[in-house]
Amino acid sequence: MKSQSSLIAVAILVGTVAGVARADCGSATQITDPLTLFQTLGNNTVCVSNGSHGWESQEEHLTVPDASGYQLFDYKRGTTDPIDPRKQVGSWSISTSDAGTVVTYLYSDGGQTSGPYSFAVHNNTDGTISFCSGAKEVVATLKPIGSGCGAAP
Repeated sequence: MKSQSSLIAVAILVGTVAGVARADCGSATQITDPLTLFQTLGNNTVCVSNGSHGWESQEEHLTVPDASGYQLFDYKRGTTDPIDPRKQVGSWSISTSDAGTVVTYLYSDGGQTSGPYSFAVHNNTDGTISFCSGAKEVVATLKPIGSGCGAAP
């Protein structure tokens, strides 16, 4: 079973997340400064809705270094939940190259690794950000780490 936390990457690759996909990912609002991108994602939970049914993904972007970048946690139902507790699912990092500034995810689940998945990130100036890969886009909101994304949109 694929880890639910890798759904940001899967949603972008497939291009279908109900209610949040857009047709285009323009370059006018791309976050190109690595420090700004780090400050945007760091110590925040990226919340991706699956429409009216809840959260597709709740990924906490900690600023605690690990071997591949910084720790990435799936909030799930929170630290104290006995059935589906928060857990580390991989790492995230920021890099700049000829292709621009991107965030890269490397997921690990039970010894299986998937990725790397790299995305340009755009500030939509409406309280949302977009993860873009080519013309595919997934729109997300940000919440502080530690409390999940809250009630479904």
